[in-house]
Amino acid sequence: MELSLDKIVRVPQKEIAEAVLGAVFKKNPELRPSGMEGSDEFHPQVHFEMASACQNGIGVMALVILESKREEIIKP
Repeated sequence: MELSLDKIVRVPQKEIAEAVLGAVFKKNPELRPSGMEGSDEFHPQVHFEMASACQNGIGVMALVILESKREEIIKP
């Protein structure tokens, strides 16, 4: 990605999240969930947050959640 100081380009967060997931799966195809259907409860998620620990100062970090395991605990 190249940014110009005299122009503003607006990109919806959904498109950025899809691009991040595409990059993750391209680099590590074994991480791609198999058998995912629209009826499934969970889909891969991408969350963005400010990261002050980046090498060049403050930046944006993407946290990718590929699996979610939930257990129901019933106590008598």
